[in-house]
Amino acid sequence: MQLYITAKSDRAAVRSVWLAALLYIPVSAVFFLMGTALWAFYAGQPGLLPEGVAGDKVLPHFINTQLPAGVAGLVIAAIGAAATDSDFNAMATLINCDIYKRYFHPGASDRESMRVLRISTLVCGIASTAVALAMIRARTVLDAWWTLAGIFSGGMLGLFLLGLVSRKAGNAAALLGVVAGVLVILWMTLSLQETQGVLGWRWPEGTRSGASGLLINVVGTSTVLVIGLAVGLAARKLIGRRPRRS
Repeated sequence: MQLYITAKSDRAAVRSVWLAALLYIPVSAVFFLMGTALWAFYAGQPGLLPEGVAGDKVLPHFINTQLPAGVAGLVIAAIGAAATDSDFNAMATLINCDIYKRYFHPGASDRESMRVLRISTLVCGIASTAVALAMIRARTVLDAWWTLAGIFSGGMLGLFLLGLVSRKAGNAAALLGVVAGVLVILWMTLSLQETQGVLGWRWPEGTRSGASGLLINVVGTSTVLVIGLAVGLAARKLIGRRPRRS
């Protein structure tokens, strides 16, 4: 999103979006190829893989036992750099510019802004570490990622679709739609067996969604769209019924 916003023109931004979309499949294929290559390596030499090492544990075991010391260090450093890159800076900047300066202190000085940025970076780092520790209980990191991504991506997709379908929905309708959609996504996500295993607690019986995790984004997106359209339509009818001043 940072690259799209800083594009020199709308055409350049559109080109970036299409390039990212077209590269998604081959880039994803490369990641999955890594798992396939590891499977082929240990399938041909089953004695190299100890009992109990499976799933997400295979790659760390391979780095620790098969790569030379210098190469293993570079791989670990690359993973650490890729995990942090500019994400913390982007989140801290968003908190400072779009939340703190907009709603709490619009006239914040550079020194105050820098303090907010540092505190935001620290808080985001602690939160990310907590999420990483929670992922230890996950069956696979990929499954956990899709589950967590569904909580946020469903709301964003529904918001974009609402803007495309109805230009007159309004900010209030969009906000209510997103809130309703995110709540539905959270309910469906937290009631999944996989999520309960990660969090270490059980969702109350009789209140679970019972739907497949693959339907979370579909239901969440549909909720945002339907609620947004309904609220926008109701607001327009209410405004239309008001008596006009002479």
